[in-house]
Formats: sequence, structure tokens, C-alpha cells
Amino acid sequence: MISYVDLLATAETGDLIFATGTSFFTKLICEFTGINWSHAAVYVKGEDLGWEPGPWVWESTGTGARAVRFDHGYPPKVDSAAKSFFPHAGRIGWRAVSVERTQEMFDRLRDHCSEHVGMPYEENKLEMFRATGWASSLPRLANEHPDLSSLFCWEGAVAALQAMGALASTRPPNSFSNQELTQGRLPIINGAV
Repeated sequence: MISYVDLLATAETGDLIFATGTSFFTKLICEFTGINWSHAAVYVKGEDLGWEPGPWVWESTGTGARAVRFDHGYPPKVDSAAKSFFPHAGRIGWRAVSVERTQEMFDRLRDHCSEHVGMPYEENKLEMFRATGWASSLPRLANEHPDLSSLFCWEGAVAALQAMGALASTRPPNSFSNQELTQGRLPIINGAV
């Protein structure tokens, strides 16, 4: 875990933000997957993408894919998963994605966000299950084809990093497990998590 102040002083556009809320569903996700985080998003410095300056996250929640301000003391009026980004509602975690960032990468991420804003949350529960660490360890159960018609949070974070060019596109975004994101087993291009 990291303090909010330290996170803002250190995080870069394209880093991963993890959260754990306090709801029963959140606790179920953590128990089932064996990790401490039930939600993933991509950190964005607004000025890097030509947005309003300040901290943002790109995420997919029950209300769809969107960019949300990440200001301390300014929790958006959204579902409990998004509220879990704020210290009073749960815990937050951060994983630096150590790549040399360029304006071209920021432009690709901005374009990706523009193209996918409002995309609905994942309806296919089998696809979500297949992306769990347990199911993805069995090749015949793994997701083999990308499906960006709806996004669960882990899939949305991976798709954004792939669009940015920070994460290799050798696998579909819906095939990455939450364990891979949180434990650093990602095929990062020109760097490491």
C-alpha cells in the first residue's frame, strides 16, 4: 500500500492503481482470486493527455469505462468499486510501469480512452472467470480472443496499457489475470513493472 500523498508525488501516466473496497462482492473477489485487490485502473496525469490537469484514473466499473478525477477529498458519486480508490473507503495500491513514456504513447492512450469511454461493464461472467488466476492457468479455459465490446476492470487496464504501447499485445486483454497485474508478471515493453 502507498499513501495518497506519496502516490501523487510518484505515479506516472500508465501506472497501475489497485483498490479494495469494503463490500461483500469485493471481499468475495479477493477470496476467490487469492489477492488483496478487487479493482484495477490506469493512472493518468491529465496534462499528459491534454485533459484538465491533475490526477485521473481510467477505469471500467458497473457504470462503464470512464476517466475519473483522483483528487483527495473529491470522491465522485459513483458505485462502491470506484469509491474504493479513496483511503476512507478501503485500501489503494500502486504498481509502477517502468517504461520510457513518449508523447506518442500519451496520444495513443488518449485516443483509446476517447474510443472506449462509456463502454459497458463486462456482461460475460464466463469471460471474467476465465481471466482469474485459477482459470487462466489452465490453457483450455483461458480467453483466446479479444472482446472489447464490454470491459471488466482488469481487462480495461490491460487494453489501455496495450493501446499506449507499454504492454505487449501478444495476448488479448481479457486473458490476463489479476495476479499477473498485481504480482508483476507482465510483458512490459522496454521496462518492467
